[in-house]
Amino acid sequence: MNTNKYTGVCSQCGKSDTLLTVIDDVDHVCDDCLEDHFTLCDECGEYYGTWSIKFYYMKDGRTLCEYCGEDADEEDVDFIGDNT
Repeated sequence: MNTNKYTGVCSQCGKSDTLLTVIDDVDHVCDDCLEDHFTLCDECGEYYGTWSIKFYYMKDGRTLCEYCGEDADEEDVDFIGDNT
């Protein structure tokens, strides 16, 4: 699970001196951008940009990235969100 945090400048909105979550080498985002532009996979614990991959929204309330959700039973999937 990605839990690296530090104080700096958000790579999405440019807000400075704020607590950031490290998504990858490029994306270090503030809590507002994290909530608005990224989705956490409940299976692997990684954040992904909402524009970058498909997400599987499960009937039990979990959200899976396309990598974890590709093997999900179709009957367990509520819907697939594809913003790519």
